[in-house]
Amino acid sequence: MHELLDPVGSSLAGRTLVNLTTAGSTQARETAGWAAKIGTVYLDGVILALPEAIGTADAMLLYSGPKPAFDEHQATLRALGEAGTVYLDEDHGLSALYDMSVLSIMWGVLNGFLQGAALLGTANVKATTFAPLASTAINVAAGYVSTYARQIDEGRYPAADATVATHLGGMEHLLQESQALGVNTELPNVFLELARRTAADGHADNSYAAMIGQFRKPSA
Repeated sequence: MHELLDPVGSSLAGRTLVNLTTAGSTQARETAGWAAKIGTVYLDGVILALPEAIGTADAMLLYSGPKPAFDEHQATLRALGEAGTVYLDEDHGLSALYDMSVLSIMWGVLNGFLQGAALLGTANVKATTFAPLASTAINVAAGYVSTYARQIDEGRYPAADATVATHLGGMEHLLQESQALGVNTELPNVFLELARRTAADGHADNSYAAMIGQFRKPSA
C-alpha cells in the first residue's frame, strides 16, 4: 500500500483514508501513525466476504480507528455492505486482529475436514460422501463456542462435557490411525502436543477451553 500512497502522501492531507487491504494489526497501527504525520485521518478495515457478496446483505466489513471519521463517512461505507458494516474500536489494529482470528477459524475447520477426507479416502470413501457428516460435525463443534468463550473470559474451565484427558485419548487414536494408513500426521501431532502440554499444566480434568493457555504462549 505504501508503494502506492507514499508518492502522493502530501495530497492526502486533510482527507480520510480507508484501507480495506489485508494486513496485520502491527501494520495497521504503523499505517495510522504514518497517516497522522501527513495530516490524514485513517480508518483500517477488513472485508469478511467473497468478492461477489460486496454490496449485498451478505457482506460483512469491520472498521477501526477514529469514531468521528467512521460516523462522517458511514453512509458511503455502508454501500459496500449495508447490514454488515460494523465499527469496532478506536484501536486501528483491532479490525486486522478480527480478520486474522476469523481466518484462523476458517483454516482450522478446513484443515480438519481435509484430514478426515484423507483418512476416509484410504477406504475409497469420496469427499462428497463425507461432506454432509462433516458439515454436521462442524455445526456441533460450533455449539461449544459460546460456553468455552465464557470459560476463557472467566478463567475457569469446568468440564461440563469431555475433559482434556478424554480428548487426549481420542487424539492418540487419530494419530495412530493416520500413521497406520499412511496419511499426513502433522495436524494430529499438533492436536496431541497441545493437549499433552495442557494436561501437564494441571488441566487434565478441565474442559477443552483450558487449552487456551497453550495458544497464549509464544512458540518455543
